[in-house]
Amino acid sequence: MKKKMLFLYLKTGGGHFSAAKSIKDYLMSTYDDMEIVLGDGLENGNKVVRAIIEDGYRLSQSIALWVYELLYGFHKVKPISKMTTKIVSNFIKPKIKEFIENHNPEKIVIFHFFLVDPVLKVLKEMKVNIPVLTVVTDPYTAHPMWFMHKNLKYILFSEEVLENSARKMKISDDNVQIFPYILNEKFRYDENVKPDDLKNKLGFELNKDVVLLMGGGDGIPKGEKILKNLLAELPNVEYAVVCGRDKQLYSTIEDLKISNNLENIKIFGYIDNVNELMIISDIVISKCGPSTFMEILLSKKVPVISSYIWEQEKGNVDFLKDNQLGIYENNIKKIPQVVSKLLNDVEYRNSFLDSINKTSLENGTSKVGDFIHNY
Repeated sequence: MKKKMLFLYLKTGGGHFSAAKSIKDYLMSTYDDMEIVLGDGLENGNKVVRAIIEDGYRLSQSIALWVYELLYGFHKVKPISKMTTKIVSNFIKPKIKEFIENHNPEKIVIFHFFLVDPVLKVLKEMKVNIPVLTVVTDPYTAHPMWFMHKNLKYILFSEEVLENSARKMKISDDNVQIFPYILNEKFRYDENVKPDDLKNKLGFELNKDVVLLMGGGDGIPKGEKILKNLLAELPNVEYAVVCGRDKQLYSTIEDLKISNNLENIKIFGYIDNVNELMIISDIVISKCGPSTFMEILLSKKVPVISSYIWEQEKGNVDFLKDNQLGIYENNIKKIPQVVSKLLNDVEYRNSFLDSINKTSLENGTSKVGDFIHNY
């Protein structure tokens, strides 16, 4: 009989789901005794709550990032985080119970901190004992809300999170395992894959540089303004813009393309072949979400980071800057000059590529997957 596991995530950004899916894909391809259910904790849930948690995350980043950062800071205050967790938990519990009743999993793996409390409450109410693991998807800076339950088992991706977050929340080292970050192997650089073949497939010109704008599942904040500045100074470059679930960004850039008859822009929504766009791209402009910037590095491309969420993603930016793996430039007007120098100054660009090669980024998917399988 196959072992059934329940992997739970929320659609706040793309990192939680992509980590869950990468582990699922690895386990399903490696072990014959596995059956894994991917579960969205807010699937078919209260529309208002879903809008606040899912759309609120995206909109606050693209329209008013300070709102998200303020809420992030407020929720480091324990009474506030407990109150919010309790409220959100009440809306998520019915779906969690449904998942458990329908699938009767042998293990539950959690990929978002808002899911920890409702899972534990449902298990207690149902009087069932199912092992629970929590995967802390923030690699370098993790919010205290991940660690509100002392007796859970946690998977972390850096010593920084252990030292600065887990231990400060009184989590025992015995309850922690540290692995390299989870990445999708399809992003790994492969010298046998020919960019020109993919350019033909995707409709890009062979003799032009390609700049990719993306920001994970929720698109890239201020994507339209970044693109307009690039077009003004680098009109002969081809641009690929991945808007993810941001339908407004997609519509706005589509209008820009049509009204100005711009043939050098290709627009994409929520797609599963971003890895192909990375292969054909010379430069990738993005925000500094954990999965996104790691995937850029795994693809051996130079990331130009245009924004990040204060504190939550600060560790990601520090990692890039301290190791000379990419460029952080939050002044949108200066991004074209940064891109131009990377495209035209080979020595400058190679200095970053040399650092990326020396880093030898390790994909932790197999190690995390094996640990979960054997847990």
